[in-house]
Amino acid sequence: MNRPIYQYIASKLAAARSCEVLAAQAASRREGKEFSSEEYLRHEGLKTWRDNHLAAIDNCVTEFFPSGSGFDSGTSFDKDRSDEERLFFDTEFHHMSEHGMYTQWTKHTVIVTPSLAHGIKIRVTGKDHNSIKDYIAEMFYEALRKEVDGNGSEVVYKVDYSAVWEANDDE
Repeated sequence: MNRPIYQYIASKLAAARSCEVLAAQAASRREGKEFSSEEYLRHEGLKTWRDNHLAAIDNCVTEFFPSGSGFDSGTSFDKDRSDEERLFFDTEFHHMSEHGMYTQWTKHTVIVTPSLAHGIKIRVTGKDHNSIKDYIAEMFYEALRKEVDGNGSEVVYKVDYSAVWEANDDE
């Protein structure tokens, strides 16, 4: 199923949290008791699935979110502050002067929330040096709106222009 990256990340986070809850429930049931082999495998399997979901988020952020060209430290996803309704990303921007010299770093948190009218709403915190917050919001909006498949791979829509070119050959 193809969907925007923000939905992919939110669903992976929800799945990871669900694994954490189920693992905690399994651990509380066994308190003071030996694990049966089935319980042990289930508990270990939940931790593995949680780690897989979180790794998928990290891979997605590394692949699609701003990195380089001022975002010299890349982007990181804050899984501890995020939930299914709010996603938090941390980034820094390395500013340059008009002469091409680096002048300063600014730290920013990008907060993504749902919007009924527009799909998502983006808020950027931090110092607005040279109106950088607008640029950061644009870059994140572009990244968040990309479509990915169920494995987190970008979906690229290709148009077959051969029919158009064949029709134009008659002229």
